[in-house]
Amino acid sequence: MRETANLAPGGSAHELFAEIKSHAGTESVALIGHQPDLGELISRITASNCAAASIQLKKGGVCCIKVSETVPTFRGELVWLLTPKQLRLLARA
Repeated sequence: MRETANLAPGGSAHELFAEIKSHAGTESVALIGHQPDLGELISRITASNCAAASIQLKKGGVCCIKVSETVPTFRGELVWLLTPKQLRLLARA
């Protein structure tokens, strides 16, 4: 686990992607942050060249993104997204 100022409110997505890329062989990452920055970051990672995505996470929500490329840009596919209510239901099961 590593902390980075690039996930703090107003952090730099460009610097965050460079930081992730500096760890050779990284296949997945978990990003924890705050709205609206985290939702915008997820949208940027998952949006294709021709479409923009709008990902909104509620406080305590979580999602999984499968990284598909890091060069020339950092891209991935949204695999799942869970709301806090869904997470509470899973915890009870």
